Amino acid sequence: MFLAVLTFTAIASALAVPSTELVERQLGSQSANQTILQPVTTKKLTSITFPQSVREKLIWGPFKLSAANGKHNGQLDKGSDTFNTILGGLCSDCYILKADYNIADKEGTRLTLNEGVYLHHAIVMDTSQTQPGMPLTAVCSAKELADGAAALAKGSSNGMASSSGMGMSGHSHSRRSVSSPNTQAMIHQKRQSGAANSFPVPATLITKGNEDKIAYYAAPNSTLKTGFWLGKGQHVATTIDAVNYRNETKDMYFTIDYEYTPFPQGKPKDHLDVAMSIMSSNGCGGLAFHPPKDKSVTYTSNQWDVAIDGYMLNILPHLHDGAVDLQILVNGKSTCRSQAIYTPSADKFDGKQWESITGYTTCDKPIQVKKGDKIFMTSEYDLTKHNLRPTTQDHGEAEGMAVAFFQFARDNKQ
Repeated sequence: MFLAVLTFTAIASALAVPSTELVERQLGSQSANQTILQPVTTKKLTSITFPQSVREKLIWGPFKLSAANGKHNGQLDKGSDTFNTILGGLCSDCYILKADYNIADKEGTRLTLNEGVYLHHAIVMDTSQTQPGMPLTAVCSAKELADGAAALAKGSSNGMASSSGMGMSGHSHSRRSVSSPNTQAMIHQKRQSGAANSFPVPATLITKGNEDKIAYYAAPNSTLKTGFWLGKGQHVATTIDAVNYRNETKDMYFTIDYEYTPFPQGKPKDHLDVAMSIMSSNGCGGLAFHPPKDKSVTYTSNQWDVAIDGYMLNILPHLHDGAVDLQILVNGKSTCRSQAIYTPSADKFDGKQWESITGYTTCDKPIQVKKGDKIFMTSEYDLTKHNLRPTTQDHGEAEGMAVAFFQFARDNKQ
């Protein structure tokens, strides 16, 4: 499902790959008839960021992680275990304003590498809602579209489409330009059409990795009224993929600590709905890459065109160990630079101490964008400062990745 969410904007719309097929590839058997998992604990808490809201912390589980030397069912990491379920107990007829999603112990305390557990990814979707048209479209050449389709179809040995030569060391954008104006116009038109329509993909609340990062669906201290709407009849599905680095099984729980505003009379008209969107370092296809070990390298994305007036909120990087930062540039101006925060692990791997990304510096102000704006994303990797994450099965190294998730609030005035 991680592949599906990462690619439904960057690849599916561009390559005419059926996005429902991509989602089903990872969602598996999650259907409307699947048993709803109710929380084992629901805690009422005091709201912090939005004082007039309701705050609750819900805990679901347990999910049993196999021992590191045991058998695993994960699709993206040989040593991971994947769990799919439907979450019950969340609010209905409400706007979610912020939420903190984590794997945890039975008491709700977050599990980290200090406990030998690494969260490869967690994804939460409301399958009763459809993801609206994407606000950004990647500009690609005909060759890049073909190469991206081939990479997506073939994938790599770890189940993720790979791209080893994307935009290294430099900020030249000419490599993404189309060879002829007619071809460019055709591809640009195709992408704009894709952005304007709705894809049959569930509305996504969060896609995150091991980082400790809160998702905001409304901007704190802002007059802009936004949120993620959960209505009656919601069907909130989750996929959790985690790695246990210790040679004993472990019980894992999933938690959501969230603040929301209830609207029992129905959805208010003065709020803007948000939906998760995405930029990747290669929006034309291919997600994984392998940075050089002996020097810093900056990956620069293809050009992304803004197709819809609105606001980008809560820019949440997804970088792998080895990364330094992620930066968003709108019309050539830096609007967000988020730096990776590393924390050493209490465990050693192959006798070596290692550290992993546990968070990012924040870009918490709404970024207003207009149709026709040009956006680029850059990400620096430096393996002389930070190593790639070790894998449990073959004692190798994981891949690099540079993705920016964000919430987009469409301007209702257009």
